[in-house]
Order: sequence, then structure tokens, then C-alpha cells
Amino acid sequence: MTGHFFSKKRDLNSLKYLCLILLCICTCLSCKKENADPAYEWKGSGVDQFDATFAGVAKPMRVFYYSPSGINENTPILFVFHGVERNAMEYRNALESIAGIKSFIVVAPEFSEENFPGQSAYQIGNIFQDGDQPSPQTLLPQNKWSVGLIEPMLDMARKKSGASNGACYLIGHSAGAQFLHRLILFKPDFPFARAVVSAAGWYTLPDTSVAFPYGLGASPFPLQALSSAFSRKVFVQVGNQDNNPNASNLRRNAEADKQGTHRLARAQYFFNQAENIAGTQSMPFNWELKIISGLNHNYIPALQSGVELIFP
Repeated sequence: MTGHFFSKKRDLNSLKYLCLILLCICTCLSCKKENADPAYEWKGSGVDQFDATFAGVAKPMRVFYYSPSGINENTPILFVFHGVERNAMEYRNALESIAGIKSFIVVAPEFSEENFPGQSAYQIGNIFQDGDQPSPQTLLPQNKWSVGLIEPMLDMARKKSGASNGACYLIGHSAGAQFLHRLILFKPDFPFARAVVSAAGWYTLPDTSVAFPYGLGASPFPLQALSSAFSRKVFVQVGNQDNNPNASNLRRNAEADKQGTHRLARAQYFFNQAENIAGTQSMPFNWELKIISGLNHNYIPALQSGVELIFP
């Protein structure tokens, strides 16, 4: 009787010991998984910092992101470039719902007025000290171009979201479209799958006979790089109601007005010039002009329309 009692006690102790061992193993595995998967700092909606000091920026850039649930290493990454109000957070917010539905990560870098003052530093790509008054003496080295920041930012996004193999997509609206089309022209090897240049106020034409910033003349752009830029899938988007010649923040001068007197006309002019130049140079041309019925210059429907072009 006593022996039977002690046998039961030993069995109970053995069971407790076994449970303790299993608990330790599970805890270790859980810790190991956490350590192996820093997992992905980007979850849901948030803001991070990107070190842009190599581009001459005094303070870190804020990068607003949205990473929906259920992503994997192949989830697409969409960069969205804000307008003149420098409202990156609002641009990110405008895409959160559709990003959850279509399952893509949103990355909205903030080119603040403090870090990127004026049009030259943001919209014109920081290629010259003063993009409106370019000269060989004021040409900046490529490591200071603001259009050069996106590739290392893509590396950061892939690492922090876990979408290590996610294809990159780009959309810029208004001032962001100015930045984006210059990124496409001056960084033609940047690895993106599709881009939407939406309703830029004015353009750098892919034409070396027109002086920078309205063309490529007197800029550090090799003509042969146009073939790479033209071969990419780029949508030039504009609303059929974005036709106000007196719109706020619309540049009006002799050079800009050669492209048209409003955004609709200028988008058409830019696309037609690019198509003609590609044909003259016998280059592949994979761009499309999309005139969206009922769309004015409102960034929210413009972004949503652009997403439908990128993820049909």
C-alpha cells in the first residue's frame, strides 16, 4: 500500500518534471523564433526614420508606412510621393484601405520643407544647387540627389516589413509626380515594376534640345539612358477635369507654358513628346497616357485610380 502510494507520487513528480521540460522547450522555441524574426518592425500603420545624411540632409527623414496583415516575402511594396503640402502621412492614410484589400505595403517618404527646401531640392531632384538656374559649377554629386534616396529606402522597407522579395511600385501625384518622373529619367536603372506619374504641374521633357529643368539639355543625363527609361511600364495619368490654368501652385512662365497652360494639356504634351522621341530614336516605348474621366486634381481619387492601374 505504501509502495503503491510512493509509486503514484513518483509518477506525479515525473509528469510535473516532463511538463516543466516541455514548457522550457516551448519558451526557448518562442524566443528563438522572435530572435530569428525581428519581425518585422513594420506592422499596421506607423512611422519610421530613414538616415538621409549622405544626401546632405541634416535630420532623418520620416517615412510613413502601412503593412497589412497576412503579408509574406513576396508582398508588393508601393512608394507614394506626396504633393507640395509635404503631407506624406495623409497620402499614406489615403491608401490604407485599398492596400488591405489588394495586399500591398505602402511607403510614403516625407520630403519636408526643412530637409528639402523649395522645388529644387524635392520636385527637381536636388540635381543642381538651384534646379532653375543649372550650371556645371552648381551640379551636385549623385550621392546628394534626392531622387537617389529611394533605392536605399526600398532596401529598408524590404528588411523592416519582411517583404524581402516584394516587387517595387511607384506613384506620385502633383509635386510628387514631378519628383517621380525625374526619378525615372535620372535613375533609369532603379528596380520598379510599374509607375504612375499623376498630374504633374510641369515636366522635364526627355529632350536634350530643351535646357534643364524643362528638358535634359545641359544636364548630367546620357541620351542612351532614355532607352531604359522608355522601356519601363509607366502610366502618365491626369484627370480630364484637371484643366484650370489658374490652379494654385501651377507654375506659369514662358518655358512651362510651352507644355500647355494647365495640367491636362501638359500631361498630354509630355507623353506625346516622349513617344515621338522614342520613335525617332527607334527605342522601345512602354508608357501609356491615361486621361481619367471625372477626375480633377484631388489627390485621394487620383491615388486610388493610380493603384487600379498598378494592381488591375
